[in-house]
Amino acid sequence: LSGTAPCLADQSTVTVNETSSPNAGTNGTITLCNNGASADLFAQLTGAQAGGTWSAPGGAAHGNLLDPAADPAGVYTYTITGTPPCTSSSAQVTVSIDAPADAGISTSMSRCTGDVPFMLFDQLSGTPDIGGTWTGPGNVPFSGTFDPASSVQGVYTYSVANGVCAPSSSTVTVSVSVGPNAGQDNSIALCDQQAAFALVGSLLGTPDANGTWTAPGGAAFNGTLDPASAQNGAYTYTVASNSSCADAHAVVTVSISASASAGSVGNVTLCSTSGVVQLFSSLNGSPDPGGTWTDPNNAATSGTFDPAADVQGVYTYTVAGVAPCPAASASINVEVNPAPNAGNNGNVALCSSDAALALIDLLGGAPDAGGSWTGPDGSSFNGTFHPGLSFTGTYTYTVAGIAPCATDASTVTVIVSPAASAGDDAAITVCSDAAAFPLYPLLGESADLTGSWTAPDGSAFSGTVHPSTDASGTYTYTVNALPPCQQDLAQVIVTINPLPQPVITASVNDGCAPVDVVFNSGYSGNGSCTWDFGNGHTSTQCAPDPVEYTTSGNYTITLTISAGAQCSTTVSLAGGVHVFDRPVADFTVLPPELNTGASLAFFQNNSSGANGYLWRFADLGTSEEVHPSFLFPGELEGQYTVCLTAFAAANCSDTVCRDILVPQGAGLFVPNAFSPDGDGINEIFTPIVSGIDPSTYRFNIFDRWGQPLFSSSVMGDGWNGLFGNGSPVPIGVYVWKLSGKDRFGTDRIERIGHVTLVR
Repeated sequence: LSGTAPCLADQSTVTVNETSSPNAGTNGTITLCNNGASADLFAQLTGAQAGGTWSAPGGAAHGNLLDPAADPAGVYTYTITGTPPCTSSSAQVTVSIDAPADAGISTSMSRCTGDVPFMLFDQLSGTPDIGGTWTGPGNVPFSGTFDPASSVQGVYTYSVANGVCAPSSSTVTVSVSVGPNAGQDNSIALCDQQAAFALVGSLLGTPDANGTWTAPGGAAFNGTLDPASAQNGAYTYTVASNSSCADAHAVVTVSISASASAGSVGNVTLCSTSGVVQLFSSLNGSPDPGGTWTDPNNAATSGTFDPAADVQGVYTYTVAGVAPCPAASASINVEVNPAPNAGNNGNVALCSSDAALALIDLLGGAPDAGGSWTGPDGSSFNGTFHPGLSFTGTYTYTVAGIAPCATDASTVTVIVSPAASAGDDAAITVCSDAAAFPLYPLLGESADLTGSWTAPDGSAFSGTVHPSTDASGTYTYTVNALPPCQQDLAQVIVTINPLPQPVITASVNDGCAPVDVVFNSGYSGNGSCTWDFGNGHTSTQCAPDPVEYTTSGNYTITLTISAGAQCSTTVSLAGGVHVFDRPVADFTVLPPELNTGASLAFFQNNSSGANGYLWRFADLGTSEEVHPSFLFPGELEGQYTVCLTAFAAANCSDTVCRDILVPQGAGLFVPNAFSPDGDGINEIFTPIVSGIDPSTYRFNIFDRWGQPLFSSSVMGDGWNGLFGNGSPVPIGVYVWKLSGKDRFGTDRIERIGHVTLVR
């Protein structure tokens, strides 16, 4: 730092030393076999700095090399000591050491075909590891179980591996001699109900058929076992030896269980009012006790039956069997006959006009159907009471019981009072111009005379209808009665039809044949319709289908409407439909060729069968004249559609249209100067013409003394300003002459003019 006078400057020094951080690399792993070569632990680290130290899993110092035969598995730590202030750095190598596999010591053996199967693994000497695989002769994979009766003799190889260690193998060499085969031992469980069978079929393997049997205790046995009489125990099957092998023996251990008994099928019939019963006592035979019951729905039940609560049907008793004997079952069909129910006593007061009724409906409760009735005098009765015919009194209903149920009975007491009669309902239809008439005779002979009438609006009515003034509707006759009978009503429906007033209308009044016409009567009331369409066709539909008229003429239409009750009206529509033959429209145009110079056309009407016409000249105008004329525009060439409609009637016409061409008339344009100087502009002197017949075209150029310089008969050819020898003509004024004939007329065109040539 600089000092302030008189102080001197002062300074100091800082010395910095930097030390590199140690790097022991990243962790590694290695797996070795304990009989393998030593491994370099340092090589298992990634990016490690050399010069560090190693420690074994227990913390003891260790070198770089690891001997799997002597060193333990575990975590080996590599450490590089840091120079302060740097700390030390460490990394680890996790070492796994696999033990070498041991397939045991090879061996060899001999067996006879009748010997029992055995495990080849059990024949190896030493301490072989489990979990290896077997291959048989020909290096074919093998299960490891050798059956002398079916396996191939030869060398069988056992191979086992462990981790990174090389696999180990050993062999079992088996030779097989043909000898007796009694099969292999077996144990069977039987039920004493099973059928007798050949016991040799219960041996395992493939026993020879020429062996002999001994029963438990050593007694001879014929080989057929009957479970119903045989004893439990070991039955031995022996096949005699041959020159190579000893006798072969196999044992079938037999266990026979006694079958269960559930008795036999039973049946019980109860009344719905019976008490609770025990079902077991209804089984036949000698059932074993202690079984279980199921009801008709296969649900478990106690074995007691209550007719008032339980469902009838088949109840099953099952006794479990001792394996292998099956369970035994027997069924009881329980039928419950319902106790008869004749219902509760009843009584009723009826009117003689009431409808017949079933007396069972008057009983209280819920009486059973199918019972029998007796009347007040004790005679048989069908159960249907007719108030106007049957006797009053007490009727008895009896329902017989189905054993073991008893019979039941109840009564109905009936009282009948006479009813009033208003007669029968009736209906009548009359025309509004009919005479007055009484309603009472329409009710029939059974109607009482003491009743009264009301009109359709509910007001009192005399009983006599006047069609011209009274209304249609329901007229009611009422007769009062004594209780319990009610008043009786009868009704007469009176329909008064007005005279129909139809008016015929037609959808079309005229047209070209054929004409379809829809007719309407204008009538919407009741009744029937009869149409005569004047063309030989008729209809009975009030709204008839469309009628086709195929022949020209005037037709009169007649309609008759019958509204019933002698109400009928007939109307006619004279000349209602007028049918015409279709006209034919046609015309010609004069002159046959027009042009813009002569555009007036005259039209000749050649139509037939028409009495009126309408001309349309494109969108330029119309005319109703028979033979009109029309002046088309003369300014521009054009094509115009002319249509003629010929009318026989408003709805009967024919139209023809033709296109009229008015082309451009003769025209001429000739320039007054040109400059053939080679600059590509206005080099040729050519007149522009139109409407001239090409075959009559002539174009000539002369100098001022009348000498010809150029001539052409082809429209579009022009003069290039040269003499006939190809040399250019001098600048100046020249005379041209053009002639020809109008392409659309007879006029001849001839024009003379001057043109100035400049360069």
